[in-house]
Amino acid sequence: MFTFWLNGERVQLPAPPIAMSLLEWLRVEARLTGSKWGCGEGGCGACTVLLWRPNYPTPQPINGCLTPLGAIYGCQVLTVEGLGGKHPIQQA
Repeated sequence: MFTFWLNGERVQLPAPPIAMSLLEWLRVEARLTGSKWGCGEGGCGACTVLLWRPNYPTPQPINGCLTPLGAIYGCQVLTVEGLGGKHPIQQA
């Protein structure tokens, strides 16, 4: 079973599409569209998510467009949707 955590919730995939990019999986399968497809080369940052790897104390920003889904096994991923509510300026 392929397991990782997404925005604090455990995700288990019985047969994950390992070659699919994390960004594609987030947008298509998880329907989390806050991370965007931009340049596709990791230069623009539109697809950035935070990744906590096991035994690493701090998160790392990664490019979802360049990261294969298979690379996040056992990790924690935080997307913009997982940050919580909107800032008061965004609400206005």
